[in-house]
Amino acid sequence: MDIIINWLRGADFWIQAISLVSGIIYMVMQVFQHRWMWYLNLVTCSTALIVAAINSQDGEWAPLWAQTGLNVWFMAMALWGIFHWKKLEAESNGELHVVKLPRRKLLFSAILLAVCTPAVCHFYSITNDPSPVLEGISFVFSIMGAWYLSCSHLENWHLWIAADIAVALLFARQGDWLMTALYLCYIVSAIVGLVIWKRKGVLVQG
Repeated sequence: MDIIINWLRGADFWIQAISLVSGIIYMVMQVFQHRWMWYLNLVTCSTALIVAAINSQDGEWAPLWAQTGLNVWFMAMALWGIFHWKKLEAESNGELHVVKLPRRKLLFSAILLAVCTPAVCHFYSITNDPSPVLEGISFVFSIMGAWYLSCSHLENWHLWIAADIAVALLFARQGDWLMTALYLCYIVSAIVGLVIWKRKGVLVQG
């Protein structure tokens, strides 16, 4: 295992570079709802997962567990999105589609955020995670953001803005500057996506 981790650390710059390039292309596609974004997301998430898993702190292996788990979840949501968005595209005749967020789902989501965020932050505080608060916030908001995105809810952008700010701060603290740049781009993309979806989104049943 040490041999594999050391080899990946040696290639860390290039792994981050791949994640940065594929992530930028992905976020542009996400804003305009290009179906192929989900395939780019698989590339971005798999490389980001590696970066998080091989993270070190003061020379010791200190994986960013939340980011590792998140990217596994993102990959699962990407696979779901590939199939679910085909249905949404058919309902909107190929236009940019938005599914209205039901009030019950909104209330349920708010309760989950209020309960799970401090719980997850506390959980990571008792592990060797170097940034438990930022990890906890990004984990919970990103889990919900990916869920909302796969369902094509406009509100997914609000969740991504909060989550991406936390992750950008997290990677900046770890000195992973390419990943920091990626998430700063994600923040800008989320703001642009929110505006475009509001203006051009066609409401569908989902």
